[in-house]
Amino acid sequence: MFDVRFANNSLLEVSDNPVLKLTGVEYPVAISIQDPINKYTFVDAITGEVLGTITPSNNTIVINHSSNAVRILVSDASTDVTLAAYPNPVTSSSILRYTLPEDSDIRLAIYDALGNEIRTLQNGFVRAGEYTVSINAANFASGQYLCKLNVNGKLAQILLLNIVK
Repeated sequence: MFDVRFANNSLLEVSDNPVLKLTGVEYPVAISIQDPINKYTFVDAITGEVLGTITPSNNTIVINHSSNAVRILVSDASTDVTLAAYPNPVTSSSILRYTLPEDSDIRLAIYDALGNEIRTLQNGFVRAGEYTVSINAANFASGQYLCKLNVNGKLAQILLLNIVK
């Protein structure tokens, strides 16, 4: 017998980043969304590991290892916004590169595995184009972090940063 509920113990939740609690689940487990219109990234809520992504062209993911809590990050699937990091894994520093197809208000920030914002890298109006931002990882502990790029108030891209010391 297994049980899947949102973190508030309900079967339905309206939230920007809901967390699913998985109890008694035998792995692997498949998660599907019928006719998804957005991009849904499933992240282990404890470790920050990205478990899979559901998009309009791929409506099912399979989680192969035990995870008791899964955070769901919803972003716009129709965006032409890109976000990348090099090098990744990061030992001391990395360069984030992002592109915007049009002038936009953006927020680029790094979050820990629990969803706490660690650092805001950029916040404000940016013209269309390609940009780079340097990250100094000297004050970061080893682990996995999420870099989120919000464009015009909506989550547009998510990137997993692995910091190794």
